Amino acid sequence: MSYFNDSIKPLGILLFRYTRKRAGAGLRWAMRSPMRLAATAAVIVALAFGVHMLSKAGNDKPNAHPVASASATDDGLTWRQVKAGPLGADGQPTSDASPKASDSASEKPSPALSVPAPSKPKANRAKADSTAGAFLRSYLSRREGDDQWKQWSAELTNEQLADQLADAQTALDGRGDSTVTAVSVGKAPFTGAPKDTKIRWSRPVTATVTTETGQPIKITYEVTAMKGDKGWIITDAVERGWTAAR
Repeated sequence: MSYFNDSIKPLGILLFRYTRKRAGAGLRWAMRSPMRLAATAAVIVALAFGVHMLSKAGNDKPNAHPVASASATDDGLTWRQVKAGPLGADGQPTSDASPKASDSASEKPSPALSVPAPSKPKANRAKADSTAGAFLRSYLSRREGDDQWKQWSAELTNEQLADQLADAQTALDGRGDSTVTAVSVGKAPFTGAPKDTKIRWSRPVTATVTTETGQPIKITYEVTAMKGDKGWIITDAVERGWTAAR
């Protein structure tokens, strides 16, 4: 406390007196002529405007978003995790990642539907489209509290992709039991896909999924497969979006 009274406080008083003295001198100088007064006012306005613009620029700076790291897989491919939302009428993802809750408090939730237990899909590993279809049937057919889907889908993927998909978020989260009722494979590679070769294949694949929560949904994936000694295997699968099945 004595250090404050002996050193800090006197210095503050001295600075205050000096600042007041200089401000008074500057004011007297500006008041001596209209031109000096106008120049002083212009400087003050310019300084205020500059501070305002710097503050606005700081507030408008966009937030940085972390970029998920990607690890190399077979033949230069990478696994990409994309947060997918519902698709609109034009086939493009909308801004909402999940259905909006009803604003009416009087509405009651729909009763859960009975979803049959999934069975292990059969894949013709000699055909890429059959392998891709079996993969989505395995990956998206689930029972609450049962992780059988992880084993079934892992048998059709490489080890790295299986580890990533085991914890990945999907459009099925919060929808209870689910089962795939249909799979549609695109006729051409998706945009930006690697070029098809004798050992590499890429297509958009859409699965129609029935869940406990009501209307079936269609989930679209961009799937890439590689051909090895044991046939085709899925090396890349990215969920691009979903829409209500019609």
